[in-house]
Amino acid sequence: MHEEDSYNNVGLNNIGMPKAAIFFSIILLSSAFSNSYAFTGGDLVANNFVQEKYDNFDSGIVDIPSDFFTQNNYKRYVIFGTGSSDLEILKKNSLYGIESNNGFFHVAVLEENSVSNLIARGYSVIEDFKLDFHSQDEILDASRIGHITGSSLAETKYNVTGDGITVAIVDTGVDFSNPDIKDSLARDDLNHPIMVDADGQGIILTNATFFAYVDKDDIIRNYTKTLPEGFTSGVYYNKEGVFLDISQGGTGTKIPIYNSFFGQAGPQIVFNGTLTTDMKIGDNNRDYIKSKSGVYHLGIMYQGSFSGQVRIQVVPVLFVDSNIAGEYDTIIADLSTSWEDYTRSDLPAGETPNYDFDFTDEKPIVLGSGNEFLVYDSNDDGKIDYTAGTIGAQVLDVYNVINNKTINIDDSVNAINGTLLPPIDPNGEFFGVMKTLWVMGQQVLHQFHPKAYKNMIFTITQKSMS
Repeated sequence: MHEEDSYNNVGLNNIGMPKAAIFFSIILLSSAFSNSYAFTGGDLVANNFVQEKYDNFDSGIVDIPSDFFTQNNYKRYVIFGTGSSDLEILKKNSLYGIESNNGFFHVAVLEENSVSNLIARGYSVIEDFKLDFHSQDEILDASRIGHITGSSLAETKYNVTGDGITVAIVDTGVDFSNPDIKDSLARDDLNHPIMVDADGQGIILTNATFFAYVDKDDIIRNYTKTLPEGFTSGVYYNKEGVFLDISQGGTGTKIPIYNSFFGQAGPQIVFNGTLTTDMKIGDNNRDYIKSKSGVYHLGIMYQGSFSGQVRIQVVPVLFVDSNIAGEYDTIIADLSTSWEDYTRSDLPAGETPNYDFDFTDEKPIVLGSGNEFLVYDSNDDGKIDYTAGTIGAQVLDVYNVINNKTINIDDSVNAINGTLLPPIDPNGEFFGVMKTLWVMGQQVLHQFHPKAYKNMIFTITQKSMS
């Protein structure tokens, strides 16, 4: 397991992410710069949004550090000028910058009272602001999409439904696990989904490792010696089944979690969450989820979802090498536990969620199987009640969390050169998920004709950056 400091945890001052408009400004300006370097951020949705919705972003599965919800009183600015920016404040607070012989350009998160000093030095300073695509009247009912788009009026007034008309919706608000479009997802020759997350939000870290002592007959035995160096914890069995030892005698287990809300909440892109309940991986020491190497990788998906209101999704995930030792290929998500956590605020007073912390009753997901969708039917009525995204996205590692490499300007295209991660890490350290919080584009598309786009081929990026 990598130690926590092997990841590039962005500090408190790196609280925002530049928007597409700023990104394209960088592309235009970089063509005039020589001997340049750059580093990148991402996308900010709303300042203090998570802090204002604290109860929706807490979880009963994992304990989140209290400073994750601390309000960050910073603003984002664009600072540029001629010459060199040798100010320490820019070096420490820049999210994104270009230096050249001719001038500099930075996107920085600063306290408002520090800006006057920059202006006094002759630098140009522009306050960044949130783009607002919504009307003042909040729309909570997705069934009104027909009214919003005018399609209901067109049908009533002109008897025109759009039947037989090919419509293309280009939008990032698509959840491929939706039953209407899941079969239309673009795939490569290996049947792997073609998805790119250019925002860097869909990285799922699974580098907490659990050692199982498996004998020559593939029977798990309780390991009584000191664990080999580098493991998070071990695996044990008793009369109730086989478990990952997470409680560790009551101390719990800290695991690194990728903060998909970075820029809205949390002082770091990677933070430690604490788990306290052992998780089941087998019914007995002969019947269990196999890991050929005997090393089980565990992670937590921590992301948002919208269903009338924004709530947190916390999904425990198990990553195993089911066929060849050391080649991790199978992901199992405890969606039943995640569903209980997601809906706990809907329970009547006095009732508590029925967490099972059990991977054995979940469906394994293998890339290329055609069933990479994280979906859950809570009452076995054949209808999907809950989705957590689609496994297999290639995520742009804009914060250098995985490889810790410097991001440069690509001279051939005058654009940012980031690290596009593989859909899953064969070493079991991470995988990528495509998940979108807002699905307005999908709702608009559904309004034209549900399942009419079944024969279309969809591919998506979270943001067009190339």
